[in-house]
Amino acid sequence: MYLTCPNCGEKWDSSGKYTSPQNNKLDAIWWRDEHLSAACLTPDAPTTKELIMPTSATSATSAGFDLTGLAPLHPMLPHAVMYTLPDCPNCDRLKTWFKAAKLPVVAVSLELDSDAYRLFSGELRVQQTPIVLVHNTFEEAAYFSGFDSNKIRLAVAAVNARLKALNASNLLPSLDSYITELTASVEPEQKYPFLRAEVFAALAARHVRNDSAQPARCTTPEELSRSTPVIAA
Repeated sequence: MYLTCPNCGEKWDSSGKYTSPQNNKLDAIWWRDEHLSAACLTPDAPTTKELIMPTSATSATSAGFDLTGLAPLHPMLPHAVMYTLPDCPNCDRLKTWFKAAKLPVVAVSLELDSDAYRLFSGELRVQQTPIVLVHNTFEEAAYFSGFDSNKIRLAVAAVNARLKALNASNLLPSLDSYITELTASVEPEQKYPFLRAEVFAALAARHVRNDSAQPARCTTPEELSRSTPVIAA
């Protein structure tokens, strides 16, 4: 069955084009957000927020940046942190996407972390937001920028697989309880759902057992960017 956008006329196959029911659900949310909101009528409008490149791309490792704001919020539990700038429509879309995937993203404003801003725009040459940093999932921290549905699905699937591995190892004894509490912990009274860093850290501390032995992490996929050594995995 095909649905037709009342604004631009684009057709969408509502029967689903993916084998995963979860991916079909996310695709439906994206289509409705894009077309039923009439956003499709303004394709030339900027959807990502460009970073202003510094006059000199000074190396983060030599400039003595304080990169504690880029450290994992928990030493074991996989999570995604999204770095944003004001007036970034795709940042808002991505918050909704992660919430629909039952993995609300932690949102951090680059305006409040000047060192992280300088690292992304200078050392890593990232030119748009949102920037999503995936922790405790791959052998090294991985990130992507902008709104790329394939990379988003890849990150969500990898985080879910890591959560299941921790659950199987009894390091995350109650995965269902954790996911339920996670999705219920989004910032209240906000139009676009996200988690605050301190809320996630407290939630992780309640659900994860302390144990130095962890399941092996998978290799960072080619589709995602590998971070420099200054960012912890």
